[in-house]
Amino acid sequence: MKYMEQEKINITDELLAAFLDGNVTGPEADAVLSAAASDASLMEFFSVASDVSMFAVEGQSPLCSLAAEHPDKLCAVHCERYILQCFGIKKSMDELLKVVEEESLMEAEGMPLFNVGRLCSLHGLNVHKSFCSDFVPMMDAMSKGCQVIAAVDVGELDPALAEIEDAEDRYNGPRPDHCVVVLSIDPDQSEVVCYDPASGEMPVTISIPDFMDAWQDSDCYMIAVSK
Repeated sequence: MKYMEQEKINITDELLAAFLDGNVTGPEADAVLSAAASDASLMEFFSVASDVSMFAVEGQSPLCSLAAEHPDKLCAVHCERYILQCFGIKKSMDELLKVVEEESLMEAEGMPLFNVGRLCSLHGLNVHKSFCSDFVPMMDAMSKGCQVIAAVDVGELDPALAEIEDAEDRYNGPRPDHCVVVLSIDPDQSEVVCYDPASGEMPVTISIPDFMDAWQDSDCYMIAVSK
């Protein structure tokens, strides 16, 4: 079925399925999002397929947000490189950035969330993306050997910025702008341990309430990667 044509890209069922899996190029993703913005039936399809209102904030999906809060705006690439290394796939940043350029995964200000996970997929790993309501799916994925990326609002990971971030959410709406790899979750200690590219190589510990505040800005979007 062809829903419409946008910049000579046919919006087919196959393209929609690839979009929901994050396996599309930048131009293809732009075409799908532009089509959905003007096609009520297509927007309804997204709402049903992803079980969230993808266009709830000023007509924008959290997936359109950019993972960019890192000095070089490459936090998503750093996270995927970390995961590739965990699975024994050694790649330099230069090698990965070449793939990013070839596949048009990056925009000028960062990588759209719908492209996060593509580097892992292109290197033969299985990638599953989902919106969650709590930690249960994340903990379940980790118990099965998955590496997990979470899309967050980096400012809300720092309790010292709580008032500023609350005001930002009220006036601008929630917006994820960063990616971290979740290493462990300890409900008893109310702690989440992450690899955060913005904090260097050493793991960082974040309270569960602060992590949830930051994660909810992406509708609790996670990318689970496995062999």
